[in-house]
Amino acid sequence: MARDPATRSEIEQLRDSGQAAELEKRLQKRIQFGTAGLRGRMAAGFSCMNSLTVIQASQGLAKYLKDFHSELVPRGVIIGHDARHNSARFAILAANAFIAQGIPVWFFSGPAVTPTVPFAVTDMRALAGVMVTASHVSF
Repeated sequence: MARDPATRSEIEQLRDSGQAAELEKRLQKRIQFGTAGLRGRMAAGFSCMNSLTVIQASQGLAKYLKDFHSELVPRGVIIGHDARHNSARFAILAANAFIAQGIPVWFFSGPAVTPTVPFAVTDMRALAGVMVTASHVSF
């Protein structure tokens, strides 16, 4: 969190105001990947959606793909995002995590609706797809 000034400031404010219970809630558990992917409120801490948790989840998926599907890695990953707050930024962070692991990325240059990502995965025969959206509705 130290690299993101906004989340660092948020944690420091909680610390400085003595909000130990809130700090514990945010820092003692990690956000869980479920059926619909990562879901949670945007805030500082390991249990929330923020730059750090997006990067870590992307690194984890990249590692999984390389460890279990290494022969398919050249097919790359499709990454899309919607127009909601932080979606484009989170998508860029995810893309950088895959690129850093040597996995090619096909990135939608602007907002996309959710179904375009699985369509692109199938059409381009990509290894995986990531859709960054705040929506709880898939399309």
